[in-house]
Amino acid sequence: MRDYSQGGLSLMTNEKLVVGHLVYLEMKNHNTHAIGPEKYKSYRGIVKWISSYSTPGPDMKGPYKYGIEYSEPAYYEC
Repeated sequence: MRDYSQGGLSLMTNEKLVVGHLVYLEMKNHNTHAIGPEKYKSYRGIVKWISSYSTPGPDMKGPYKYGIEYSEPAYYEC
């Protein structure tokens, strides 16, 4: 995860996502005592934008940076 706010977050991954699709994000290192997105086990959101950080080519695999807007409810504790 790169950054976050009350409305969403950005993240980098090698996975190719599609703008407009609903995604489910599970936090591997969630901590119920933390402040911010690490506090919750998972999130649902919609992919709003994408940036590629690879050199274009036939075998381009990423990494990709995505903007995710939280769905309501934004997080799930279990």
